[in-house]
Amino acid sequence: MHQAGILAPGPDDCTVTLEGLSRSDAYVYADWGIRCNVIRPGFIETDMTAKINSNPLVRKMTEHTMSHTILRRRTGKAEEIANTALFPASDESSYITGTDIVVDGGWFTSAPYLGNERSHHMLTMIKKKEEVQQFLPHFR
Repeated sequence: MHQAGILAPGPDDCTVTLEGLSRSDAYVYADWGIRCNVIRPGFIETDMTAKINSNPLVRKMTEHTMSHTILRRRTGKAEEIANTALFPASDESSYITGTDIVVDGGWFTSAPYLGNERSHHMLTMIKKKEEVQQFLPHFR
């Protein structure tokens, strides 16, 4: 379950409930031509999150977290969520229903891996290991 103030992606009770509601409503209302989808935003800059940035220590910790766990290395903007909402509301998305649209800069997809990679440079180390292994046969 998600706790307020914890920057940890993953399914929480609310996410699972909304996904289920979207799928259920899509099934129920399909015959009336009504599409039901969920937009799942990541960490978005709003008046509510502005309070976080007012504290220098918390702001620094948040920036570090965003830099190490979000592919886009930044927080999202409210306009990006609004622009995302325009597509499912348009006729161009007439075949999309019963799904969730994740708008989080790659946070949910990458956080378990990216935080470790950016902190420990694992991919660079693996590449160097591969380069070294290519030359080892020449020295044996």
